[in-house]
Amino acid sequence: MKISTKPIRILFKIMRMSIYQLILSVLCTTLVAANDSRAQELLNRRISLDLDDQKISVALRQISRQASVRFMYSPQVIPVENKVTLHIRNEPLNMVLESLFKPLNIGYEVSGNQLVLSIMSDMKPLNPQPVEEQKPVDRNIRGSVKDEKGAPLPGVSIVVKGTQRGSLSDTEGNFDVSIPDGEHTIIFSFVGYLSQEIPVGSQSTMDIVMKDDLKALQEVVVVGYGTQKKVNLTGSVASVEGEELLKTPATNITNSLVGRLPGLIAVNGNGKPGAGSSISIRGASTFGDNSALIVVDGIIRTFDQIDPNEVESISILKDASATAVYGSRAANGVILVTTKRGATGKPTFNYNGFAGFQQPTQYPKVLSAYEYAITKNKAVQNLGKPIQYSDQQLEDIRNGVLPEYDWYGNTLKKQSFQTQQNLSVSGGSDAIRYFLSLGYLDQDGMYDRINFQRYSIRTNVDAKINKNLTISADIDASARNTNQSAYAPESIFDDIVAAYPLDKAYNPDGTIFYTREQHPVEEIKTGYNRMRNNILQATLTVKHELPFIKGLSVLGRASFGREYANNKHYNVPIFMNRQDADGNTLEIYPYGGWNGKTALTQSFSEYNTTTLNASLNYSRSFGPHEFGGLLLFEQLDAKGNNFYGFRTNFPAQGLDEFFYGGESQKDANGGSFTDGRRGAIARVNYSFQQRYLFEASFRRDGSVAFPASKKYGFFPAVSAGWRIIEEPFLKNSAALSFLDNLKLRASYGVVGNDRNVYTGYLLRNPTFQYSQVYNPSGTIVSGTEGLSTIAPGILPNPDVTWETASVSDVGLEGSLWKGKLQFEIDLFYKRTSNILRTRIRSIPGTLGAQLPAENYAKVDNKGIEFMLSHQNSFQALKYFVKLNGSFSQSKVITLDEPANTPDYLLQTGRPLGFITGYKALGFFQTDEEVATYLPQFNGGQKAGDVKYADINGDGKVDANDLTIISMDNNVPKVIGGLSFGGSLKGFDLNVLFQAAGRVRQVLYGAARDFFQGGSRNTYVDLLDHWSPENPNALYPRPWEGPHPNNSLTSSLYLRNASYIRLRSIDFGYTLPSELIKKIGVRNVRVYFSGANLFVWSKMKMFDPEIENTTGTYYPQQRTLNLGLNLTF
Repeated sequence: MKISTKPIRILFKIMRMSIYQLILSVLCTTLVAANDSRAQELLNRRISLDLDDQKISVALRQISRQASVRFMYSPQVIPVENKVTLHIRNEPLNMVLESLFKPLNIGYEVSGNQLVLSIMSDMKPLNPQPVEEQKPVDRNIRGSVKDEKGAPLPGVSIVVKGTQRGSLSDTEGNFDVSIPDGEHTIIFSFVGYLSQEIPVGSQSTMDIVMKDDLKALQEVVVVGYGTQKKVNLTGSVASVEGEELLKTPATNITNSLVGRLPGLIAVNGNGKPGAGSSISIRGASTFGDNSALIVVDGIIRTFDQIDPNEVESISILKDASATAVYGSRAANGVILVTTKRGATGKPTFNYNGFAGFQQPTQYPKVLSAYEYAITKNKAVQNLGKPIQYSDQQLEDIRNGVLPEYDWYGNTLKKQSFQTQQNLSVSGGSDAIRYFLSLGYLDQDGMYDRINFQRYSIRTNVDAKINKNLTISADIDASARNTNQSAYAPESIFDDIVAAYPLDKAYNPDGTIFYTREQHPVEEIKTGYNRMRNNILQATLTVKHELPFIKGLSVLGRASFGREYANNKHYNVPIFMNRQDADGNTLEIYPYGGWNGKTALTQSFSEYNTTTLNASLNYSRSFGPHEFGGLLLFEQLDAKGNNFYGFRTNFPAQGLDEFFYGGESQKDANGGSFTDGRRGAIARVNYSFQQRYLFEASFRRDGSVAFPASKKYGFFPAVSAGWRIIEEPFLKNSAALSFLDNLKLRASYGVVGNDRNVYTGYLLRNPTFQYSQVYNPSGTIVSGTEGLSTIAPGILPNPDVTWETASVSDVGLEGSLWKGKLQFEIDLFYKRTSNILRTRIRSIPGTLGAQLPAENYAKVDNKGIEFMLSHQNSFQALKYFVKLNGSFSQSKVITLDEPANTPDYLLQTGRPLGFITGYKALGFFQTDEEVATYLPQFNGGQKAGDVKYADINGDGKVDANDLTIISMDNNVPKVIGGLSFGGSLKGFDLNVLFQAAGRVRQVLYGAARDFFQGGSRNTYVDLLDHWSPENPNALYPRPWEGPHPNNSLTSSLYLRNASYIRLRSIDFGYTLPSELIKKIGVRNVRVYFSGANLFVWSKMKMFDPEIENTTGTYYPQQRTLNLGLNLTF
C-alpha cells in the first residue's frame, strides 16, 4: 500500500510521559491482556479512508466514527496537526493503523473500545498479536424513501458505494438492499432531487427524505457583460457546456457546435485541415454579411481556433433584449465564449488527447479508362465527328493492354492522421486561483505536404487582494501553421478529376510525362505555400466590491490583442517531357509557376486592438424584490497594416529569397487602416418574488466609419417575463404538481449592424463611404520615369449610417417531473432596415460616375425554434435525450428595382438568395418530338437534349422563360439536432444526429458537362445519361464541353441537398476508482470518438454541404479517434 506524507517537523521535544498517562497506559495494558478476544474483534473492523493532505486529527475522527473506537493521547506528544495522504478501501483497522502510525513512529494499545497512543519507543510494537481475518457476512438494510412533503418516491436508485450492489424503491417508496458485512455507505439518487450518501453503521433500517434539487433555480447563464440566473432570464439565450462540446472530436470548435443549439445554423463547406464551419444565428436577414458577433471572455475577437478543452461554456444570444448591449454589431446575434478558470483546492491536472485518422465523407468517382472511351465515342458521334477509340482499342483498354493510371490513388492517401493533445492544471486558495492550459493539434491532409498545426497556451489567474478587491489576468496565445504545396488544394482536386485516365505520371526514364491535362501527382510535391499566424490576447480585469453600498461593485478591464500573419508562397513550374515511342525528348513544356517561371510571393499583415471598458454593477435583494443594474463605457481602437512583395526570374530553383530574384517583373504593395468605436451601455433588471421579471437596456454606439452627423446610433431593448409556476393557482395545485417551472417571456429591441461599411479580411477595414475615396488607376510616363496615378472612386454618401434591426420575440419554457422533461419554444420576427444598396432605378443614363450605396432597403425574417430534453435514471443507468430544431424564412420588403426587371429577377416579396433558371420538362425522346415542340432557342436539338417549359406562354422557349426554380439555396432554412446517451457501470455514450432541410444545390461545370475542354475526365454519375435504352436518365446525351442547350442552368441540375448526418459518437469507459487510486490517479477514461460518420441525403454526387458544386473543393472529412482522459 502506497501512502505519502509531508515532511514532518517536530515542533516540540519529546517529553516524558505524565504520571497520569503512565498510569493509564498500565491500566490499558492490563485490560488488553484480559480482553484479548475483544481486541481481535476490534482490530478486524474494516474501514475506508480517502484523505488528501489532511490533518492526523481528521483521520482519527473518521476512524473513530467508522470503527466505533475512541483515541486517547497527549497533544504534546502526538503531532495531530501534521498532514497525511491516505487512500484505503475496506481494510482491517490494524492495517489502517499501521499505515497511518508507522511512518510517524506512533504506537498504540487496545483497551476495550479505546486506543491509547504514544511514541513507539515507549510502547510495544504495532500488531502485537496476529489477527485472523473474518469472512464477511451479508446483511439486509430495509427502509423507505419519501420527498419533503412525505409522499413516497418510487424508482429511487439505491446503490452500495464502491460496489455494483443496488436496488430501486418500489411504488410505495420502500426498499430492501443486501450489503456486505462491515461499514458501508449507501447512495440514494433520483432525477430532480439531491443525491445523498448515508453511512450504514450498525443500523438495519433507514428512512430517507429526498430534498428537491434547486440547481435549476440557481443555474447561471452567461449574458452580455455579466451573468444572470436562468430562471430570471427574459431574453432568448441558448447555451452549451464545454464538456458537451468535447463529445464531438472536432479540431475546429465551430464544428462542435453544429446541431447542439436551437437557432444556430452552421455549414461545414470543406474539410481542409484546420477548417471550420460558417455560423449564423436564425438565418439570413440582410443582403450583406449575416455572421454573428463573437465575444470571448468579454473581448470581441475570433474563436474558431480556440482549443475546445479551454472552453467552460458557449452561449448564443438571439433576441434584441439579449444582444442590444452589443449595439452596432449585434444585429445577427452574438456568440459568447467563456473559458475555464481555477477553483479553490489543491492542483488538479487534466490530460485529454486523441489520435485518429480521416477519410472523405463522400467524394465522386471519375470515369474509368474504359467508361471514358465508350462515353467519349458517344460524345463525338453526337457532334458528328468520327469515333476516337476503335473496337480493338476499347478491348485493349478493357483488358488492361492499354494501362490505366490511377490518378486518385497515386495522388491521395487512403487516410490521413490527426491528433489533438491538451494538458491543463487548475486549483488555488482563497487568495489566488489559476487555470493553465497547453494544447497541441496536428492535422494532416489527404495528400502529402498539406498539414495544419496549432500550438496554444492559456493562463487565467484570479487574485483576491482583500475581501473586496480581485484582480484577474488572462493570457491567450497561439501559433497556427498551415503548410501546402504551391498549388491550392481546390486546384489539385480539380486536376485529379480532370486527369486523362490513359496518361501516366512519368516516362520510363523517370522524367515527368507530358499529360493532356494537368499533373496532380507533381502538383502536390512542387513548391510550397506556408502560412503562419500568431495570436496574442492579454486581458487585465480589476473588480472592487464597494463596501459602503452592499451589492455595488466597479469593474475595469483592459485588453490588448495582436494578430500577426506571414505568408510565403514559392511557386515552381513543372517541366513535362514529351517523348516519342523510342524515349527521345521532343519538347520540354513548363506549366504552372508564374507564366512558366519560378516566382516568390511573400506577405505580412498585423492587426492590433486595444479594448477598454469600465462598469458599475449592482445586484441586491430586498425581501421578494431583486434588483440588478449595469452602467458601462467601452472603447475599441484598432490598427492594421500589410505588406506584399513579388519577384520572379530566379537563376535556379531552391533559391527562395527575394534577393535572388531578377530586377525585372517585381512588385511591392501595402497599406494600413485604423478603426475605432466607443459606446455607453445601461441595463436594469427587476424581479418580484421570482414571478414577475423585467429588463431594459440600451447602448449608444459611435463608429469612425460614419460621418459626424451619423456617427452615433441608439439601440434600446425591453423584455419581461412571467413565471406562471409561482402563481398560487399553479403552485398550490395538486393536479399540476408535476410542473416545476413554467415561464412566459417577451422582448422587443433595436440592434445595429455596421458591417455594411467594412471590407477586407473579417470585415475589419472601414471604407469611409462618407468621404471621397481615391483609387490607384494606372501609370503615366514623365520623361524616363513611370508615375502612379489615382482617380476618384465611388461618389461619397454624406448620410451613410447604421443598418438597424427591430426584433420581437415571444418564448415559453418549462420543466416537468423534477426536471425529467424540459422544453423551450420561441417565435421571432425581425425587420432589418437601412440596408445599404445602390438605387438602380434612380441612376440617370447620363451620369458619368458610380452612385454610392444608400440606406433604404428592408428585409424581414421570421421563424420558430424549439428545444426538448429528457433525463432520467434506472438503477445504475443514467440517460438523456435532447432534441432541438429551428426554421427561419426571409423576405425582401423594399428594394429599388428597375421597372423593366423580368419577374424572375424581382426580389421584392421573395426570400433572399432564391435560385433562377429554366424549368426542365425532361428530354426529347425522338427527333420527331423536337420537330413538333415549340421553337427552343436557336433550334438544333436532338433526341436526348433537354426540353424546357414555355413559362411566359409566348409560343417559344428563349431567355424570357427564365424563372425561379427554387426559393431555397445552399443555406438551410430548417436545421435540427438529436443527441442522446447515458452512462452505466463506468461506460458512457454520447450520440449526435444533425439534420438540415430546405436546402438546394445547383450543379455546375464538370458536374453537369461532359469532357470540358475536350479531354477532361468527368464524374461516373454522368454515365446515367440519356439513350433510347435509358429514357429516364439524370443527364442528357453526351457532348464535348458545354452544350448550347443542355448546359443551361435549369431544374434538371437542381439537387435536394437536405440531409440527416450522424455528426458524432463518443463511447468511453471510466476505470473503477478503487483500481486507479493505487497509482495515484483520480480518473482514467478511455474513449472512441467519431465525427461525420454517415450522411443520408438525396444528393448522391457530393457531400450535401459542398461549397463548390463543380467539384473543385476539398471534401469534408469523416474522423475516427481513440482518446484518453486522465485526472490526477
